[in-house]
Amino acid sequence: MEQLLQKRAPYFRFLFPAVYFISYLSRYSYAAVLLSIITEMNTTKSVAGLAVTGAFISYGAGQLLSGYMGDRFQPQRLILIGLVGTGLCNLSMVFLPNIVLMNIVWIFNGLFQTFLWPPLVRLTDDTYKGKTYGRVITVITQSGIAGQIAVILLAALLVNYFSFRSLFLTVACITLAFALLWFLSTKDLSLPTLKSRAVTKEDSATETEKRRTRLSMRVLISAGMLTVFLCAIIAGALRDGISTWMPTYIKENFEIRESLSILTSIALPLFGILGIGVSSRIIGLFKNELYAGFLFFGTALGLSAILTIFLSKLIFLDIILMGLISACSHGINLIITGVMPRRFSRFGQVSTISGILNATIYIGSALSTYGVALLAENFGWKVTFGSWMVMCVLSIVCLLVSLRSYVRFCREEESQTQKTPSDNAEEVKE
Repeated sequence: MEQLLQKRAPYFRFLFPAVYFISYLSRYSYAAVLLSIITEMNTTKSVAGLAVTGAFISYGAGQLLSGYMGDRFQPQRLILIGLVGTGLCNLSMVFLPNIVLMNIVWIFNGLFQTFLWPPLVRLTDDTYKGKTYGRVITVITQSGIAGQIAVILLAALLVNYFSFRSLFLTVACITLAFALLWFLSTKDLSLPTLKSRAVTKEDSATETEKRRTRLSMRVLISAGMLTVFLCAIIAGALRDGISTWMPTYIKENFEIRESLSILTSIALPLFGILGIGVSSRIIGLFKNELYAGFLFFGTALGLSAILTIFLSKLIFLDIILMGLISACSHGINLIITGVMPRRFSRFGQVSTISGILNATIYIGSALSTYGVALLAENFGWKVTFGSWMVMCVLSIVCLLVSLRSYVRFCREEESQTQKTPSDNAEEVKE
């Protein structure tokens, strides 16, 4: 089966990013037409927004389940379930007669979406090693943001000529068609699960080796992961705090037209793609994820300070500064959810760790939805942006606490991981 994966590796370099592109396309379709839903369904912002909040919660909580299942079942089949499920949820939005039913279905859409990322990280780790993994996971992450941009542009085009339901129909057709392609491309794969790996190791491993390849809370603590979880919460709060509330801040302070508000919503994903690309390069230079985290949180700290000082002076300055902070948060997101999980390959639980880390990211996202609004309403935007500085400082302190333990853990991981011939050849070539 490993030979089959290697044979299809060049094809999967296009197929895996397409999964994440479709994920974002089918996840953000509701948010892209939220204003049209409010108008056409004659409902309030709070009622219509329940779907976004509910999907947020179900997606974040579901990451734990998806991560756990991704190591114990065939990841390609879990991805198929996620694709078919989210495709059917989008399709049902075309026919649902009231906002209550739409909210319920969209919460289930968030749950189906959870079956995409952790199994995809595990599948990528099984297919690619060394530097190739880093390049592929970077492209996968960027393709997700490209999907977010695509759904915004699709919404602007379709809503202008048809109703908001036309976007759901279009996204559903694309998603279900891709689900069929995914099934045909992966139906003959049969990857080793955590249970089968454990049985194989049990036959030959000594008791000491068994303990070294058994993931536990003790291992997570010794690797310094507990404070990394806190950094993940802060990274999620920064990323989605900016994306959720930047249009509101711009409108309140500069009284811009609706068309320019749409433009700012597209600007943030573009900065996100930039941040992910830079993050990938920096990780390659430092050879350790936490060093890259220092750089990104430190940069976000400086940018937040500038934003706080020059608040509401120039609209484009504020957009650029927020975009750059967003780019830093996306870079940190790649480090935490895309790169760090592969350090746990020897435990056979890459998907589990990815799910846990992604869940902590979305804890921060959920907190930022209400936290930013609460700070802005009671203390103003200057205090709100000042709180981002405090969060960045706290993250840097957490990384310092984790650094020694994580570096030691990485050295142990590198000493136990044998390089494949293909990786050696690739590094010589480069």
